[in-house]
Amino acid sequence: MAQQNDIPGSLCVPEVGLLAALKWSRNAKEQGHLKQRIKDLPSLLKNGFNFRKKQADMQMASSEKNAESHPSNSNRKIYSETIYCAGRALRDFFIILAPHLINDRVTSTGKYKRSCVGFEMVDWLQDQCLFILNRANAESIWQILLELGILSSATGKQQNFQDEDAYYQFSRDECDVPACPFGKEEEWKNGVRLLAHMVPYVQSRTTMLTLVTFILLSHLLCFS
Repeated sequence: MAQQNDIPGSLCVPEVGLLAALKWSRNAKEQGHLKQRIKDLPSLLKNGFNFRKKQADMQMASSEKNAESHPSNSNRKIYSETIYCAGRALRDFFIILAPHLINDRVTSTGKYKRSCVGFEMVDWLQDQCLFILNRANAESIWQILLELGILSSATGKQQNFQDEDAYYQFSRDECDVPACPFGKEEEWKNGVRLLAHMVPYVQSRTTMLTLVTFILLSHLLCFS
């Protein structure tokens, strides 16, 4: 009887060849799947990014909706519109009551159409509103209009309103609030009173900026 070790090698070739073929087929199939996955990767990444972006947009829209419905934000929006109304009313009645203070001016630095002088605006506001106790408060009220964009520096060089020979121009935008609380002649001073309530905040911020500027300049002088 032939021993197992005596089996001719040629009889094992088909089995070895079959295993090799199966392994090659499996590897080829896996490689094919891998290539297909690599090929599909850009579209999968794009779809996933779009999905995440859509989720983020939905979450942001939901957050904005909740923020808008929050009572404090609603009050803040109403308060902001009221301040704008007060500022525009002051501008409108300045133009009506003091047209002689609005002139085209020519200086060595240029020509400025329909401009006003800072110290004349302060004089007029104090004359019209006796509850404004000093020039600093009147200056701060005009500063509020400057920050609201209702007033601007004619030269474009001044960020703060100056009670001096400086030129300013008014914007021409109209108040779009259906029922402006300060639109009538007897009501615009109430708008100035509202603006006057903000004066301490404006002055404290200006004082803080002045203090910071002083400290920075002191440090620069020390190290120079």
